[in-house]
Amino acid sequence: MTSPLNALYRKLYAHFGPQHWWPADSSFEVMVGAILTQNTNWANVEKAIGNLKQKKVLEPRKLYRLSKKKLAKLIRPAGYYNIKAKRLRSFLIFLLKYYKGNLKKMSLVDMEILRRQLLSVHGIGPETADSILLYALDKPVFVVDAYTKRIFSRHRLVKKHATYEQIQNLFMKNLKNKVELFNEYHALLVRLGKEFCLKNKPKCQICPLMTKFKIQNKSKCQRSNNKTSVLSFGICALTLFWILCFGICHFVYAAPCYGTRMPKEKKFFAGAQTHTIFKRYLEDEYGKLRSTQHFFLLSYGVCDGLSIDLKVGAGNIKQHPVGSDEVDYNSNFAGGYGLRVKFLERAKIKAVLGFQHISVHPKSARLGETRHKAILDDWQWSLLASYDSKKITPYLGAKWSRVDYIHKVEDNRKRRMSDLTKDIGLILGCDLALTERAWFNLEGQFIDGEALAVSVNYSF
Repeated sequence: MTSPLNALYRKLYAHFGPQHWWPADSSFEVMVGAILTQNTNWANVEKAIGNLKQKKVLEPRKLYRLSKKKLAKLIRPAGYYNIKAKRLRSFLIFLLKYYKGNLKKMSLVDMEILRRQLLSVHGIGPETADSILLYALDKPVFVVDAYTKRIFSRHRLVKKHATYEQIQNLFMKNLKNKVELFNEYHALLVRLGKEFCLKNKPKCQICPLMTKFKIQNKSKCQRSNNKTSVLSFGICALTLFWILCFGICHFVYAAPCYGTRMPKEKKFFAGAQTHTIFKRYLEDEYGKLRSTQHFFLLSYGVCDGLSIDLKVGAGNIKQHPVGSDEVDYNSNFAGGYGLRVKFLERAKIKAVLGFQHISVHPKSARLGETRHKAILDDWQWSLLASYDSKKITPYLGAKWSRVDYIHKVEDNRKRRMSDLTKDIGLILGCDLALTERAWFNLEGQFIDGEALAVSVNYSF
């Protein structure tokens, strides 16, 4: 081995010791585990494999004889069980067709030929294929995962946007092609990524590579972490400011209601808004989601008691399924529409009925070897009452809301709603006058979720 790969390996091995990976009773169990571990943690995979062992079906032919529905039920703890059941069956068809389920026969085939065959199977990408080759069939190929890319890019040993093949070639060309070495090296990197080189809050100051692995580029990792810390502090400070200004701690998720200030007939309001959703629970195994949306606002007064509200901008989605990794969809187009009807106005008191809809269409996301697409549709009816004063107009109301999360993985498309046991909530907000025509709006909604909206508006 050559430096710095040699030094990195020695320090990791000295710190963590041997990892004894992959934990399995058979080569076939390794293959099944390599498919089930996509987009989830190993603890969930162990539960799913435990179910298969309990039913005594962890053999190629027995597993193949199970119906897709039965198989999906057994592997449910691994998350995305319908998709993974389909992938497992595709692999089993391949294994039985070409090798009659004989793993010894399969292991005698040339590694490059095997790799091409595995990559042709539905749902098996480079990482899964290489895991099967290395851990199940003892073929000398290095497995690259998210931990490997994160660690090596932070230490500037690979570029941030390096491809799977580029990172793999770094190991294959600079290390001896030994199964035991590739096995241990990859397992040590996984251990480091889980305990120290975390995605959002890396523990650089106590990382064994930062304290022992002396490479000239380690300051880059420190600078990157410092930038992350500053950014995190800024975000935390801004969030805290919003919460302190608003005066409460928990908010509910739904589209912002715009308040009770409405444009006069044939007049316009325009503004800019940021809407942050901290948490919203979905039905079934889809867990919870978060989202941040930025909009340009436009309201038009059809008449003195009726306005049409439009918005356009960008938004992201962060969805965390039960038992799986969070799927991060980067910002892309978002838009919305709504209307408000003023049905009461007496002195300084107003009452407004409103309907709002927001749709967020973020970019697709790749989690491991799986490409995910998502759409978020947010529907809401609201009833607000306000009291006008010279500088501040507080308002209070009730609302009914529902979120539709449309999720597509390959050709599997599902629509999941928010938890309908928590669809009624309260609205609390206020308009703060900046000038005669401009105002600042803060709005939170609580009881059934956590979210906050802030906007600056101007009357034309």
